[in-house]
Amino acid sequence: MTIRLLEARTDIVLVITDVGIPGTMNGSILAYLIRNRWPTVKPIVASEGTIVKQMRRMPSPIETHPKP
Repeated sequence: MTIRLLEARTDIVLVITDVGIPGTMNGSILAYLIRNRWPTVKPIVASEGTIVKQMRRMPSPIETHPKP
C-alpha cells in the first residue's frame, strides 16, 4: 500500500514505519527502497532496540528510533 501511495502522490515527504509490517517486505527494506526510489521522502523506522542498532551500522543508515 505504501509503495502505491508514493507512486500516485508527489506531496509525501515523510514515511514512518515499524520493522514488523504486514505484507511481503519488512519496514527496513521499505525504508531503503523509499530512500533509493524517492530521495525527497524521508523514511523513519521505529522498532525494538536490537534491530534499530543493526540498521544504524549499515552502509547507508536510515533514521531509526527505538520503541519504549
